[in-house]
Amino acid sequence: MKNIIQVIKNNYRKFSFSFLFNLSLFMIFNLFFYCRYHTVDDTFMEMIGCGAYGSPDYHLIYINVIIGFVISSLYSAIHSIPWYALMHILMAVFSLSVIMYVFFNRNNRLVKILVVIVVFIISYEAYTKIQFTKTAAYLATAGYTLIAYSFESDKRAGKQIVGVFFLVSSFMIRTGMFLGCSAVCLGCLLPVLFKSIKDLRNDKRVFQNLFYVGLSALLAVISVYCIDHLCYSSERWQYYKLYNGYTTQFEDIHFPAYDNYEKEYNELGIDLEDYILYNDTDFNDPDLFGIEKMQKVKELQPYKEISLNAFAMFLLRGYNTLFRQKTLSTFTFVAIAILLLFVIGCKFNLINWISAFYAGCATLFAFMYTYYMHGWFDRTTISIMVSILITLLYISDIKNIIFNKFYIIAVVCTTIAISAFSWNDFFKWNMGQWKNDLAVNHDVLNELYNDKDHLYLCRTSLTLWKKYYTPYGEIRIGAMDNISPLGDWLSNTPLSIDVLAKYDVVNPYKDMIDNRKVYFIEKGDDLELVIIYLKKHYNGDAEAVFVKNIGPYDVFQISSKRDK
Repeated sequence: MKNIIQVIKNNYRKFSFSFLFNLSLFMIFNLFFYCRYHTVDDTFMEMIGCGAYGSPDYHLIYINVIIGFVISSLYSAIHSIPWYALMHILMAVFSLSVIMYVFFNRNNRLVKILVVIVVFIISYEAYTKIQFTKTAAYLATAGYTLIAYSFESDKRAGKQIVGVFFLVSSFMIRTGMFLGCSAVCLGCLLPVLFKSIKDLRNDKRVFQNLFYVGLSALLAVISVYCIDHLCYSSERWQYYKLYNGYTTQFEDIHFPAYDNYEKEYNELGIDLEDYILYNDTDFNDPDLFGIEKMQKVKELQPYKEISLNAFAMFLLRGYNTLFRQKTLSTFTFVAIAILLLFVIGCKFNLINWISAFYAGCATLFAFMYTYYMHGWFDRTTISIMVSILITLLYISDIKNIIFNKFYIIAVVCTTIAISAFSWNDFFKWNMGQWKNDLAVNHDVLNELYNDKDHLYLCRTSLTLWKKYYTPYGEIRIGAMDNISPLGDWLSNTPLSIDVLAKYDVVNPYKDMIDNRKVYFIEKGDDLELVIIYLKKHYNGDAEAVFVKNIGPYDVFQISSKRDK
């Protein structure tokens, strides 16, 4: 034990130590938890990159085409390796390693222990619930932390180049979250900025260096944005971008309430049953719900007003999210512990307090913006929490306080206890049903994969593939070459349009009727509302004819010519 402690003391300041520490956390978390995607968006993007729509493609929609090109090229070279998941894991490992490396090379022992606690709770999210929004937050936080630290250390240029690379990578992974984390993490750089301005008369080098770093990051971000924009400049992708803009509005903010706009909906030819179908994101009907009608429905969407009542609702939602949502309880506790230490245990430093106040205001603004635009999503909440926790720790100048040991023991023990409570449902031994569903759905998908003679349509809500591809599982070439939902944000991409075209389908609603190449797969009563819709708008004799069962799912053909 003494030898181990001595080895740690001799090496903990090295980046290799932080990297191995985080690699160990990755292995430990994967030992106790199943790795999965936090949202279906990552599954969709992996499908695009790995060739599920026929061949690997770099248009990942929400992730920059430069990263998409790298991912799709890797899949083209060696398809059996889960490159998409591996990219996120490596980015998380390197980001958290950089954060630990920075703090381990600064002086305060208490802050070092706290950053280990923060990295521990982030690791659960990073290594067992992969999600591109959170990955962007890890990268941005690591980039700003490393750049801020570069002004305290030797080999400044190298650290700044790596820091800018992390920032640009964050921008390419998720632009919106990069901007949100940037607003918060600039708190790390404010002390450097204040000091450089104060010393401007005597030494301009720090201010100039900070300016050049910012300019380099800005130019790099603009460059990768322009490249991405050019790669979506074709007419087909421009149409999809317009369509997806409305899709995002309807999926994240939801449709305007039917009860409030019944007259307007009826004037648009949308009755209550149509509304229910579209509101479930099954709106890929280019004849009856095309771009022009989407625009008119969007215009009904009331703008959220910033009022005292709205702000009170924001605070109430925030309380319910941070204090009552089980998966966020550990982050909330650690945030309170760090904030308490900052207020009670820090030496008074006006610049640090200004920086902390700024970071707090930026965090509040980021939460308010995401709430007003989309709602309180746990993934965006966690991402912003990562940035504010690391920023507060970075600008903390902890004084020697009497309750150091007691405080650390209390925080460590409470963090472990709350973590065990928060993560309990997702330990491997509590996820037997999830594992069984995974196996069943893989069998179903294999059967569909082998039936390329038919296109399988389904409701968007069907969890057939959306939640049952794991990050480590292989998605075969052409896995989605004969499956298409009636909506969601992947519909109307050139990739999905080409899939439909192979089965003589342009409008999946209208063209499924009497098309012997098309089946409808459902579980439960997913088909009932679709049949009502088809009878009302396209063919009064449309009915579902049972074909077969595939696992727990029923397969139908839609016909108007069945013998009575």
